[in-house]
Amino acid sequence: MRILAFFFLFAVLQSSCHSTKPGSPHFGKNPDLYGLRFSLIRMDGVAIKAPPGLIHITFESDDNRMSGGAGCNSYAGMWTVHEEMMKLLPLQVTEMVCTEHMELEQRYLAILRETESYSLEVKREGDFKIHTLILSGKGRELAAFRSESGRK
Repeated sequence: MRILAFFFLFAVLQSSCHSTKPGSPHFGKNPDLYGLRFSLIRMDGVAIKAPPGLIHITFESDDNRMSGGAGCNSYAGMWTVHEEMMKLLPLQVTEMVCTEHMELEQRYLAILRETESYSLEVKREGDFKIHTLILSGKGRELAAFRSESGRK
């Protein structure tokens, strides 16, 4: 039922709300997020203790799909943005049972559901662009991610 409600809300917002700022992305999309693999670096304000890149998210451009790894399992779902607001809806999560990182995975998947807003900062370090993505909810930082793009 929640999935149907989300798609209905998404369809209504998609048809009735469009950005009016010149040069801004279309409602529901942010090209700055497309195709980058963001690796989790912090959760609930604390650096994570897991191998780098174990937990990650990638946003696709064509159909507002997202996918990633949650620690043990992989997931896929939908995403939409409007200005600083963000909604992530994981629809499918594999159901493998692992001996490591399961508590971390469960908290991470909960964070995806709790996300209400985001910020994206891009810094240049030499030939690299460092993207820092912050997901927030209820007025606090839930998770921070990092992605690098460029060449050496």
